[in-house]
Formats: sequence, C-alpha cells, structure tokens
Amino acid sequence: MRLEEYFVPGFSFATRIPNDEKDVCDSEMDHTLDTEIEFKVLENRSSLKFLVPLKIKVKTNPDSQHFLESLFFEIHGVFSFPENTPLAEIRKYVPLLCLTNLYGIARGIISQSTSLSPNGPFILPLVNMKQIAEEYITKHFIAEDQAASEKNDASPIDGDRKVTAKSKAIANKKPVICKPEAQVKEPKTSSSKRAKNKMRSDT
Repeated sequence: MRLEEYFVPGFSFATRIPNDEKDVCDSEMDHTLDTEIEFKVLENRSSLKFLVPLKIKVKTNPDSQHFLESLFFEIHGVFSFPENTPLAEIRKYVPLLCLTNLYGIARGIISQSTSLSPNGPFILPLVNMKQIAEEYITKHFIAEDQAASEKNDASPIDGDRKVTAKSKAIANKKPVICKPEAQVKEPKTSSSKRAKNKMRSDT
C-alpha cells in the first residue's frame, strides 16, 4: 500500500486561558476529553485507489478545567495498491492501516499547531484503531467481497451506503502537557466512527 497524498481541508481549535497555572495542571481537576472519530472509505477498484476522509472532534464539558475547549481536524488520504493486487490482500490494509497512518499524521500536525497556545501543545490520545475499524470491516467488506465474487464486477463500487458503529470507551494513558515537565490526569476518550453516503470517483 502506498500513501499517494494527504491534505487537510479543515482544522480549528479553541483553548481556555488559565487564571492560575497551578489550577490548570492540578491532577484532581476535571480534564476529561470526549473524542469522536468519523471516517469513510471511497473506493475505485478499476484503479485500486482509496480515498479515506478522517474527521476528529474533541470536546470538553463547559465546567471542565482542561485548557482545551474544543478541536476539529479533518484529513483526507489517498492510498493506492499495485495493479492486480488481490482483494484479500487489500482488506489487510483498508481501512485499518489507512486510519492508523492518517491519525498519526493528525497527531503530529495538531501537536505542532497548538504548541503556541498558553499551555503548550495538545497531543491527541492514543486510540485502538483496530476496534474502531472492526465493525466496519465486518458489516461492509465481507458482504461486499461476496457480492463482487458472484458478479465478477471490477467497476467502481456504488458509494450509496452508510455504516455506523460505536466502540467501547477507551481509557487512554496519554497525559496532557501543561508544561514540559508537568503531567496531568489522563483523559478518558470515547471513540466512534461513521461511514457516510458519498462516492468520490478517482481522478
């Protein structure tokens, strides 16, 4: 699998300016984060290219003392495979490895972009991408492969479909950085993903 290109069509974040640095870094205060992950897979089998849009939304409750108020980040990646790659081989990488790569890129961009905020960089918590992609694979790819095998159809896949899955809440052990030497209470992250009804053909 090759990552042909990626681009960021949307990115915004808001932070709370602390009155007291000690209060912001106090591990006893509420630093809970709600993280939502949305993705979809748009495929063109005739060229073996896959467009994977990934959206990341992070929110804290209004009473939270966490310095991050909200964050939205959207990244799209275009992945390709060599000609005549078997579908069984492709399914080992799509969407799991696509999401893993894009999320890693997102963590780096967000960390760098938020580094000038009053409390330093915000680092996205680690998530279990296998868990996030598992139900999508089960509900969509297995049935799709069976249908494609029966029809022997190599044309682009109809994108009019929607798959929704919720994963269990994941307690991440990734500290939020208040200053280089300080760590605060680990955030709790809830991850979910949705596949939406839209097909983009390969260009």
